[in-house]
Amino acid sequence: AFVLKSSCVPSRYPVALLEMAEAMSMIRGHADEWHVDAGRVAAIGFSAGGHLAANLTTVSSDAELRDAGYDPAAVRPDALLLCYPVIWPVRAPRQFRQPAG
Repeated sequence: AFVLKSSCVPSRYPVALLEMAEAMSMIRGHADEWHVDAGRVAAIGFSAGGHLAANLTTVSSDAELRDAGYDPAAVRPDALLLCYPVIWPVRAPRQFRQPAG
């Protein structure tokens, strides 16, 4: 198992995303040496880490990854487990919307 201690405030997006991409790249790059099946690398994230793992796993972050020199498919986890992730549907729930006017 590998643990990523990603950056938080005052760092801003996409710092943590790129840190996770680098971690995935490193794990796959050392797969033989570290006895890891490079085609079966999973990510698990709790709370904000769940948001980070989901972001790396979906295509929503592809532009940022490409801009930083990563191939999104090469750093995307093969499996994902999200535990109480900080993610929202397309529209925020009513209680979190800005009041009109």
